[in-house]
Amino acid sequence: MARRLVSMIAAASMLAFLLPFAASAESSSAQGADCQEFDTTGFSICGEFLQFWNANGGIPVFGYPLSDAHQETNPDTGQPLLVQYFERQRFELHPENQGTVFAVLFGRLGAQILTQEGRDWWSFPKADPSADHYFAVTGHAIAPMFWNYWSSHGIDLGDSSITFRESLMLFGYPLSEPMMELNPDGDTVLTQWFERAVFEYHPDNPADSQVLLRRVGAEILTPPVQSQVIATGLTSPRGLTVTADGTVYVAEAGTAGPNCVDIGEGHDAVHVCAGATGAITKVANGVQTQFVTGLPSVDFGEDPTGPHDVVVGDNGQIYAVIGLGSKPDNRTTVGVPLVGELAKSFGTIVAVNSDGTWHSIADASEWQNTDPSGTGIDSNPFSLVATESGFVVSDAGGNNLIAVHPGTGAENTTYETLGVFPNRMVTPPPFLGMPPGVQIPMQAVPTGVVQGPDGAYYVGELTGFPFSLGMARVWRVAGPGEQTVYADGFTNILGVAFDSHGNMYVLEMTKGGLLAADPSNPASATGALIKVSPDGHKTTVMTTGLIAPTGIAIGPDDSIYISNFGVMPGMGQVIKVNP
Repeated sequence: MARRLVSMIAAASMLAFLLPFAASAESSSAQGADCQEFDTTGFSICGEFLQFWNANGGIPVFGYPLSDAHQETNPDTGQPLLVQYFERQRFELHPENQGTVFAVLFGRLGAQILTQEGRDWWSFPKADPSADHYFAVTGHAIAPMFWNYWSSHGIDLGDSSITFRESLMLFGYPLSEPMMELNPDGDTVLTQWFERAVFEYHPDNPADSQVLLRRVGAEILTPPVQSQVIATGLTSPRGLTVTADGTVYVAEAGTAGPNCVDIGEGHDAVHVCAGATGAITKVANGVQTQFVTGLPSVDFGEDPTGPHDVVVGDNGQIYAVIGLGSKPDNRTTVGVPLVGELAKSFGTIVAVNSDGTWHSIADASEWQNTDPSGTGIDSNPFSLVATESGFVVSDAGGNNLIAVHPGTGAENTTYETLGVFPNRMVTPPPFLGMPPGVQIPMQAVPTGVVQGPDGAYYVGELTGFPFSLGMARVWRVAGPGEQTVYADGFTNILGVAFDSHGNMYVLEMTKGGLLAADPSNPASATGALIKVSPDGHKTTVMTTGLIAPTGIAIGPDDSIYISNFGVMPGMGQVIKVNP
């Protein structure tokens, strides 16, 4: 059973996306003999830029103008040039080439975006030199689905037909192999980076629009989302909550502890350690205080499991849920190397007093002994919602959503299964060496849960091995057995939240997938924040600065709070985002 997050080191990066470009002519008004104004964006193209734009493809190739012509320093040469931004390119006027076909040149926007994201394309995996359309200068080959588009478009240099040098002038050399990436609309698509463009493959589109160009000019011009760090030095921060007065509480899963045992033998052997290193940190009026300590934390050889989420009830009472990541019975056996009440607190909901003391009030894992999902006994309570009669808890081990109604004692606590999230059959990763056509089961692994504006519960999926890209969903659970997929196409969801306008925000822990997380390439583990409007439209709000994000909450002013560096003990943050 999938139980825990996968260990990794993450770093920040940012990707952006295109809007499908229009092939129809723009309604424009002539501004003068050498200028054309575009009502859509309010900008004009003039002189040599207009001649070049018209001669080499216009809207379908370059898109609409997004700025007027202006002086700007070339990032490659450091020299000032007259430039103009378009949706998919930046034109540069080079006086030293006046009178030649090279008077107007392009910005290397594909390379520039990678640099801004901190991604060193020289470190990307290289192609086999024997591959078709291989370029030794960069070590990459143009993918078959992109080659026809690349080779059939080019800048008019006066050749009798579109030639290699004309295509190279338009797009540049490939800077990456094709790879699945998240785009600014929140879709995971096959992507290949070039010096001056970013290609995307959309196989479900009509044949003539399966290859689309990202709006790299618009991406360069888009100002970054404003964010600030409001808490630092956290130890494996996870779920968090924000009160009406703006106070933030964040759960810290801890670092396990010194009490260790070895379980199993051979390949099944696991070194399990536990301790009282979990905590809850409070941020109020700019002051950060770790006001609850001594909560249980355990490490089953991967990532610490401890306090996973924290909420504040209507009466101001603070509650937290403690993870487990094992069978409930293991709490009092060799499975968890702790004794007494601390061991019994794993998998429970705890109430926190104003002085920072705490005690368990309900067992969130006990219900999993009944195996409500029918897939084997396992429990890892992950996300918590306080209700009028108790709590709603997502269990990432049991693959279900349950309601817990605490009584005066354990024997009086009642449970209810609200939703069960099934396995799906997916294609195994190549390194498993399985025959073509074979599929393996992938678990849902429900993580973040939130009550939506309609009263239903919305649950995100981390998904289990092999963590297939774009396969994570958000479920809407209206009641027992009343569950539907509300939104899909995500990767490794850790949290879900709603703003006051009904927009849903989905937090991806790794937009490139957990299997792609490589400690030697931190950018491979970047997360993403995606906005889903009530009509279902998805927009990537932020990727830069999101480093293994593990929790999300939205404050009363619609500011977004995110737990960052969630699997890096001592480096955890809470960041405040103003989208």
